[in-house]
Amino acid sequence: MQTRPVENRLHMKYVVFCSLWLPQILWCNEETTQQWDTESFQHLLRTRMSTKSQYPTPSSEEFAALIAQDNTINNPSQQCKVIHTNFVIRHGTRFPTKKAIKKILTVHKLLVEILHSSQSPTPFDWLLSWTPPYTTENEGTLAPIGEAEMSALGTRIRNRFFNPNVPTASDNNQATFEHTWKVRTEQSAKAFASVFISDPPINIEYRANRAGEDQVLRFYDNCPALDAQFATETSSTRHYNEYRHSSQMEANLHHFQELFGPQGQLLTQHHLEAAYDACAFDVALLKEYLQWCQIFRSNGPEMLLSMDFFQDLKHFYRKSYGTPLAYEIASPLLRQMITEMRNRTIGVSDVGASFKFAHAETILPLAALMDISYSDRHKTDSENHFVGSVPLEVAETRHFKGASLAPFSANIGFVLYECTQKGSEEGDRAAGKVFQVKTLYNERVVRFPACGKEDVCTMEQLENLFYRWIYEFDSSQVCEVPVTN
Repeated sequence: MQTRPVENRLHMKYVVFCSLWLPQILWCNEETTQQWDTESFQHLLRTRMSTKSQYPTPSSEEFAALIAQDNTINNPSQQCKVIHTNFVIRHGTRFPTKKAIKKILTVHKLLVEILHSSQSPTPFDWLLSWTPPYTTENEGTLAPIGEAEMSALGTRIRNRFFNPNVPTASDNNQATFEHTWKVRTEQSAKAFASVFISDPPINIEYRANRAGEDQVLRFYDNCPALDAQFATETSSTRHYNEYRHSSQMEANLHHFQELFGPQGQLLTQHHLEAAYDACAFDVALLKEYLQWCQIFRSNGPEMLLSMDFFQDLKHFYRKSYGTPLAYEIASPLLRQMITEMRNRTIGVSDVGASFKFAHAETILPLAALMDISYSDRHKTDSENHFVGSVPLEVAETRHFKGASLAPFSANIGFVLYECTQKGSEEGDRAAGKVFQVKTLYNERVVRFPACGKEDVCTMEQLENLFYRWIYEFDSSQVCEVPVTN
């Protein structure tokens, strides 16, 4: 396929970006050159760093509107109250893993060597005295800002659904807490529980399965058939690797190299990816925009946006719709959540809330299984957003964005209401109970076409909607690798 020269292609993209969405991000002059204003640049860094993005915390005004929206379930004919909430929650902002730290330190060392060879000052001389704000001792653990995120989320869920001043709220404070074997999920559970429970007992029980035995929250670790599929098929990595070597990414690398003069030719695509990670953690951990992230500022927004899409390609094929088995195996988690609600409706359980703390690798498959994460799946091949050859202006029209679907602290939850007819006698009310369920994604209401796009589904509608995953799909069977003679 014939390609345009880089200069012409980038000029074309700037025109498209200016007309489609850049007025919201930055201003474009008549020659279609770009000038970032600080606020717009920082907004993009907070909201478009794939799954390392900041959680979209509701403002106080939006939170008040959400509570008002919740209360509309009550009407002149019925009175409802919350009797159970059930959430799966990604851990809060964490420190980088040991692997990521090693990559960041490697590119830092090389950049320092390049700067030492420079004969004049550069805008990146801060690298000469830079000290990493993370170590291998705290690698992968919950950061202080992540602890604050979990506390804030716990407070909002408590105030929204367990507040006596809210008409629909429940006074049932019995809750269960589960997490994976990773320390950051345990830390997240404890930070959340410490504020969610009004008078925390001395010993709150936190349940977790050992590594290799978690079929519910880390189902992706326990599916040999999926591992075999990733090992033998190229589809899960082909588009990711193709985009890594695309003209867009080559342009990104060329700009990265030019920032550091003649010796910048020593820098590779892997070094650029490490610098991107360093930028992401600068923002996530420290709200620092003036160091690593400056690498991505001087070439217009497309450098950041293409890196965001590059990360999303990987998530799409390894954790979502790109590989059906990757999300189908989230069925045990969905089944457990539905079962816990059903047990509450029939009186088998008196648990008022269940919270499960896990990972982006848990949230993305569950969202795909529930079909609440991507609405472009039926585009034609020429409009496909998730191939390595897609132009960035097309990729930018996609709905699947890791930054909004699985940022730090992302959550998917069900809120179970018990509704009775107003004015009925006690016996009639008991016989006429209706159980309705509100589905939330990052605290916002999800409306299913199968439920008339209403704020709630009846319990029966929800079970019918997910019938295959609750009652028919056997993940243990599909995850077996056939034995060949």
